[in-house]
Amino acid sequence: MATDGDAAFASENYESVLVGLRNEFVASIQARAELVSSLAAELRRGGAPTSVLPQLVREAHTLKGSAGTFGFPEIGEAAGEVERAALSGDRGAFLPDLDEAITFLFETIRLTADDRGASRADS
Repeated sequence: MATDGDAAFASENYESVLVGLRNEFVASIQARAELVSSLAAELRRGGAPTSVLPQLVREAHTLKGSAGTFGFPEIGEAAGEVERAALSGDRGAFLPDLDEAITFLFETIRLTADDRGASRADS
């Protein structure tokens, strides 16, 4: 039978794991956004949309979900804009929207990092 001490240990262990996963996510945000951007660049250069576009959508969708899970709703929304732009139509029509969404994603990451850094420095 579990005791209060066991429950406290499990809770602390869970929190520790969650903090570790969040830190890994934070460390990977920029690289994930750069991957999305490089996939969009490949599309602009005429890359095969049947292989590049699904990967771009998947990466943006994963970034969107992970950002929400780890407490970065602004980044999740920006990644969602990238995903929606990529799904919006044929390559010639959606590339300007996709470029704008990717720019918004990078700006959101920068602003979020600045905000989080400032709030940590104020603590």
